[in-house]
Amino acid sequence: MDPIVKYGFAGFAAMLLGILVWIIRHLLAANRREAEVIAANTDALRCLKDAMRDVLKLERESRDWMRYWADRSGAPGDSRIPALRIGPPDVGGPRGGQDVEPSGGAG
Repeated sequence: MDPIVKYGFAGFAAMLLGILVWIIRHLLAANRREAEVIAANTDALRCLKDAMRDVLKLERESRDWMRYWADRSGAPGDSRIPALRIGPPDVGGPRGGQDVEPSGGAG
């Protein structure tokens, strides 16, 4: 073979190898950026989960209180709710720290 063909083939192989290295570097950089985005999204989802847990807890407490007061006023509704803790436990008196069972009428 002619030396020009040999050198041309070697040059073309070196150029292809350079392109391959360039592509791999860019793919690795994109992979690092993707991992950072995934980590940020995971943190955001954890924060959202914690916030939703707090919202659901507040919603359940509000629902229980609404059912309790609807039951005490004689309004129609579901009176099958558990006993509610009324007032802080260290306060005495007729309502402080007592377990109150909702009843069927005003009471």
